[in-house]
Amino acid sequence: MKKLLLILPFLAVISCTHENQKVTLNFDLNNQSSTIGRDRSVVVAVLDERANKNLLGRKKFSEQEIEISPDINLANFLQPKIIQNLMRRGFKNGDDKKIEIHIESFSYIAKRGYPIGVSKIDANFKVVIQDKKTGAKFTKNYGMTSDSKHFIMPLEATDAETINVLLRDVVQEIVSDDSFLESLVK
Repeated sequence: MKKLLLILPFLAVISCTHENQKVTLNFDLNNQSSTIGRDRSVVVAVLDERANKNLLGRKKFSEQEIEISPDINLANFLQPKIIQNLMRRGFKNGDDKKIEIHIESFSYIAKRGYPIGVSKIDANFKVVIQDKKTGAKFTKNYGMTSDSKHFIMPLEATDAETINVLLRDVVQEIVSDDSFLESLVK
């Protein structure tokens, strides 16, 4: 009887019907105060260029697959985070420099396995900064990839944490990159 009670939760996990899930995007950037911007004005545009903007990833269960989508538009979520970070660094709203952050790809995939399941997440962003006065352009690609192993399948909370951490890390890498900041203050 004790063995049956131990096996029942496991059977419940693997036999559930699987529904698409929404991930709450929620992270904060390291917003250090500084005067590096010296009141230079910037305008920020985040452009989501992925084919399916409502899809962050997929979970595969043998024959079945579910979609993982964000609770809000990814570009609309990232833009104020980036603006807030730059404002705390001494930049102000204006149009001396135009910053375009292109979300070229973002993909999360989790696969069930016995006893170990796997997940992989990767993101590629392209940053273009244009000086309105001189016409000079700065372009740089940023990307990250992460692989994880899970017992059978990651939980929804694990999916959300993995997605938020990778997004935070990519955006933090962009706003903290010396060449990015240097191109803004030139």
